[in-house]
Amino acid sequence: MEVLCVAFLGALVYRNRDLVPVLHEQLDGNYGEFLPHCLMSDIARWFEQRFERSGPGDESMQRVLAMLKEGFSEGGEVANLISVSFLEMLPPPEGAWVELRRMIRGPLRTQLLLIDRALHHYVPESS
Repeated sequence: MEVLCVAFLGALVYRNRDLVPVLHEQLDGNYGEFLPHCLMSDIARWFEQRFERSGPGDESMQRVLAMLKEGFSEGGEVANLISVSFLEMLPPPEGAWVELRRMIRGPLRTQLLLIDRALHHYVPESS
């Protein structure tokens, strides 16, 4: 298990208490075993659901994105966790999801555009 990924996710949930139910559900669903990539994918689903309910101005979503940006910028296994199990899990850049993706900026945005090109064969008009 990637120790830095576990530490990062613990800090993410601790600083963003809206994610506690997501962690609890992940632990219950895996008989108490902590699976970093599964939790990060669950956080991506939480992010989508939160966006549908609250829109792009949600403070909790903004705090999560700020921490993801910080973790991604450090590189290594945490950046891989965020790329593979958060960014790749977001819905394709279509319809309402375009607005959700606009919330993602900086190095996360750059990575998301690379993923979009690779997975969705999508090239934005102004990248």
